[in-house]
Amino acid sequence: MAQDGPTFARTHVAHAFNCMIGAATLWVANPPESESIWRLNWTAEYAAFAHQRALYELFCDDETGARRGRELLGLDDSLGSDPWRIWRQHLNTAALHLHGRWSERDPVVDDEHLKNQVAMFACDIVGLWSDLESLTPADVSAVLKRTRLAVIGQARRAADDLGLPPLDWSAPEPFAAWEGGPKWWPRS
Repeated sequence: MAQDGPTFARTHVAHAFNCMIGAATLWVANPPESESIWRLNWTAEYAAFAHQRALYELFCDDETGARRGRELLGLDDSLGSDPWRIWRQHLNTAALHLHGRWSERDPVVDDEHLKNQVAMFACDIVGLWSDLESLTPADVSAVLKRTRLAVIGQARRAADDLGLPPLDWSAPEPFAAWEGGPKWWPRS
């Protein structure tokens, strides 16, 4: 089933973005101390990682499949991401590939654990998404922009429904309105 760029953006790419932001929002809403919902938080973490990895690959990798996807969107070159460059191997082994996980080193970089990167990856991908909007043809860009605005709005409403302080994934610091500044998740 061949798709044109706007259809691919509206279906598959938008779906991954929606799932990623939804999972990251749910992860932020449920601190690890919430004993009764720890499995939900754990599931949200891995759902976020899976969609983050897929989006990073589409936006940033130079493998054949990623290039074809970007070409379908009308983007010639890959986008750069320091978090993807730094955490790529850990996302591959610790978050997705079971076969070698037992033999890999702990997913820690500069005393930071992978499990504490869900929100940082979400923020980075929102920025990459905005870059993608500005680098694609107008018909694809319009779909990407509508998707971003709708998904960020849904996440904002979901955060409100969950009793979270204002949360805006499109802001440079989505948690700026949170009392006390830092997010709940631990920093190693």
